Amino acid sequence: MEVKLNQNLQDKMDEALEKVLSQLLALKEDLYHHPEIGGQEFRSSKLLQDFLSQEGFQVQPNLDQLETAFKAVYDSGKPGPTVTYTAEFDALVGVGHGCGHNWICTTSLGAATALKSVLDEIGGKVMVLGTPGEENICCKVQLSDHGYFDEADLVIQAHPLGYNAASGFVRAIDALQVDFYGRSSHAGMAPEKGINALDAATNFYVKLNQVKQTYPDLNIHGVFVASGDQAGIIPDYAAIKYLIRADTYEQILPIHQVFEDLAKECASQVAPDCQWKLWRNEPVNLSLLNNQPLSQTFNCFYESLDGGAMPELEGGAGSDIGNVSWVRPTIHPWIGLNAPDFNLHTKEFANHTLTQDADLALERAAKAMAYTGAEGILNPDLLARIQAEFAAGTQGYQAPEVGYGVIDYLAGTHK
Repeated sequence: MEVKLNQNLQDKMDEALEKVLSQLLALKEDLYHHPEIGGQEFRSSKLLQDFLSQEGFQVQPNLDQLETAFKAVYDSGKPGPTVTYTAEFDALVGVGHGCGHNWICTTSLGAATALKSVLDEIGGKVMVLGTPGEENICCKVQLSDHGYFDEADLVIQAHPLGYNAASGFVRAIDALQVDFYGRSSHAGMAPEKGINALDAATNFYVKLNQVKQTYPDLNIHGVFVASGDQAGIIPDYAAIKYLIRADTYEQILPIHQVFEDLAKECASQVAPDCQWKLWRNEPVNLSLLNNQPLSQTFNCFYESLDGGAMPELEGGAGSDIGNVSWVRPTIHPWIGLNAPDFNLHTKEFANHTLTQDADLALERAAKAMAYTGAEGILNPDLLARIQAEFAAGTQGYQAPEVGYGVIDYLAGTHK
């Protein structure tokens, strides 16, 4: 790869990152000790905004009426592309930062600060979008649909993992919840007068567990989110939430009819008056349209920093960054924290974000992200290849109408 970025510019970005690195590592640890779930990250969001404001970014809070979302921009005032870094900072209930979002946001802040240090020389603009609730409200879906990524020429976010993986390791996710409505009654004195919604829900869970074996391309897992409060009362409401993952959203669509048919069947088997509702309680996360020229540029820089090889892997988790990738050229590299035996969404992984391995990975990733952004600004041939691949990948594509959450009903008879 022919690189336009010279050593002098790299040294300037390294120096800028070094000046704030201890502050970023302390911020990463602070967020670990004060985890906040999606949509409620008021403290975390303020800390990130304060840092960016201190570093000379113009910060806009409460982005698109999302209280913890924000936009931070530094504009050189000279012509050039806009490089965008996204920052996730929500935690998981009961687990804390088991997905490493405390690492993600501080890495993006470091990259943006490093790139800003050379923008007055090379031109262009750097933008940080604070995107809360990746685990639940999936606000990148809303922000990308409402045009907040439109000014970006390229979008970069790095994600921690136990091992390195090149961008592209992101699948589609749909979130379906099935609710059953019965009638409460005293479980000892008049059980026959009740309609047990939990019976319908458990039947659904068991039957879907059997049916899903016939859909090997789908990953379907659910949990009970309501099952009754006391054993002495026939539960009049029970609900199960499922996440369905696949390589593409189109592969998920056939399971919608299966959910609807099973809900109807399980409700009717309990009682004619047992009602049900099937709905989507989170936005659809589309699979990532990976941009290879951009990904290869990042990989080359990361490997040059002794970060290790970035292999192409199949499968992977889902993320609302996938929706962004169908709007603007996007990459989502996975950065290994030297913990191949640790899984995401665990307390063990959350703890590992405070190790020296995580600190070193943050520094390397922030540098590689900054270098990649600078190269996109300096190298018009690279930017043209990035844009050409994006145009080819999105040609003829129309994003599905997926809604933003609880009002998007798929089916049901509950009134």
